[in-house]
Amino acid sequence: MSQYLNVEDLRTQFKPTAIKLIIVGESRPNDPSRFFYNYEVQEHDSLYLETMKSIHLKTTDVQGSLTEKFRADKQAYLKDFQRSGFYLMDVVPEKIEKKPDRKKKVRLFATSFIDRLEKLKGLDKNKTRILLMSRHVFDNLLEPLVRHGFNVSKEMLPFGGNGQQPKFRHILREELGKLP
Repeated sequence: MSQYLNVEDLRTQFKPTAIKLIIVGESRPNDPSRFFYNYEVQEHDSLYLETMKSIHLKTTDVQGSLTEKFRADKQAYLKDFQRSGFYLMDVVPEKIEKKPDRKKKVRLFATSFIDRLEKLKGLDKNKTRILLMSRHVFDNLLEPLVRHGFNVSKEMLPFGGNGQQPKFRHILREELGKLP
């Protein structure tokens, strides 16, 4: 993969035809080589790992050897994620350089994000479940998405890192259990 990685090309490569679940994050990482859909990443990929653990493991107990398996077969697991109708999107279509800019950028891009959702092929407003990941994504998008008629979870999904892994897996598993 090129050092000039195009994250949107990767995202498009793994977009499902019929979308059952969208996990909405804030923005892509500053380092595009750490992007969720980059199947060559072998470290610093906690969102990918915790998502796969939530989908493929039946308990919240996690073995270290499974991390190696999820990384070794990353492209296959991402294809399975796609076949299952799952998709990851970001509110802000660009990287956010500075932490203080995060809340402001999410607020600024909320309307254009809703416009992107409205145009997204494969999304059914009544059936596609939307999970909002992180406090400021949740706080800025929950009400507008509900007003626009989207099927949004009323529970915030924490980021799958920084000590929030068990809570992330628990909430994601609960939401997966609600899907048709």
